[in-house]
Amino acid sequence: MKFKRAAFFGIAVTVVSGLVAPVSAMDNIVVSIKPIHSLVASITKGVSEPFLILQRQASPHTYSLRPSEAKKLRNAKVVFWIGDELENFLVKPLKTLGRRAKIITLSKSQGLHRLEFRNANQFKSENSTAKNHGHQDHGHQHGTTDQHFWLDPVNAVAFSKTIEATLTRIDPANAQVYTSNATQLRARLNALQRETAAKLRHLRHRRFFVFHDAYQYFERRFGLSASGAIIFHPDIPLSAKRVSQIQNSIKKAGPVCVFSEPQFNPKSVKLVTRGTAARLAVIDPIGSTLSAGPDLYFQLIKKIGASFEKCFSDARRH
Repeated sequence: MKFKRAAFFGIAVTVVSGLVAPVSAMDNIVVSIKPIHSLVASITKGVSEPFLILQRQASPHTYSLRPSEAKKLRNAKVVFWIGDELENFLVKPLKTLGRRAKIITLSKSQGLHRLEFRNANQFKSENSTAKNHGHQDHGHQHGTTDQHFWLDPVNAVAFSKTIEATLTRIDPANAQVYTSNATQLRARLNALQRETAAKLRHLRHRRFFVFHDAYQYFERRFGLSASGAIIFHPDIPLSAKRVSQIQNSIKKAGPVCVFSEPQFNPKSVKLVTRGTAARLAVIDPIGSTLSAGPDLYFQLIKKIGASFEKCFSDARRH
């Protein structure tokens, strides 16, 4: 009688536990960069923790895979990345190590707001300079569409739908958890978009230059407009001719903010701003200095907005 009672108690605990915990753990989810990892982690919360490849302070344009990361790819069930035009360091590994995994290319998500890469002639402050010097920089030669989609929270919503659909299809046992988490995530993203727009509204028409043209999704969403970019592709070294061109553009623009990135050597920014009245600041498009996790995406967008606010505020005081 005691055995039957104990067995019944064990069954009862199992049934009750099944009501509050995931039916099964969806392991071996691999994500390329921090902003996407944050969105995936938000949706898998309570089920599993995805593995992040690009954890160090490095650029997805130039990263080299570590052996431990290669092992994770080899065992992956699903891999989320933007695509070969951004994380080109993953193209070959995904064909070999990740051939058994389901590869989700988020740049193909439905509902994305897409922008073409800009060249020097498309920046107002550089237009005359580029023409005078015969400069025809066609930007990112590996593709025509800007791949920094995540810097627009509306695009992050589109990503969340792709992530949710993928996970519910692969792991239907936990579909209810994924759907609930995704719904909450989209509510937070919509609120983030409204709050950031309200904070940056007064900065419209302010002039600034960026290290490389990675921010136009952020700019378009929040009414900002860069006056120029120092480089147009991270793989192409800064030439003496380009240094002269961007210096002239900055001088003509007057007191402006010039933003560097923590993934790249700040010497280039210091070089082109030498002898100008520019204010220097840092913005980080992938959150390399932030702790990975569900909250990173929100911290990233807020931190970029705060960098704009602080630099322009400092410029007014000097």
